[in-house]
Amino acid sequence: MKKTFYNENIIRGFEAWEEMRERRINGEISDSEYIEWKLNFDLETLD
Repeated sequence: MKKTFYNENIIRGFEAWEEMRERRINGEISDSEYIEWKLNFDLETLD
């Protein structure tokens, strides 16, 4: 896959979602916190 700004953003987004999913599974955050985070997810806030 060609390395582009768009592709890097997609990968960063998936990594962020996976991290939060793991936190939910490990009991660090509740299901409702996880859903709220997903509903308000914004790539601009990752950096």
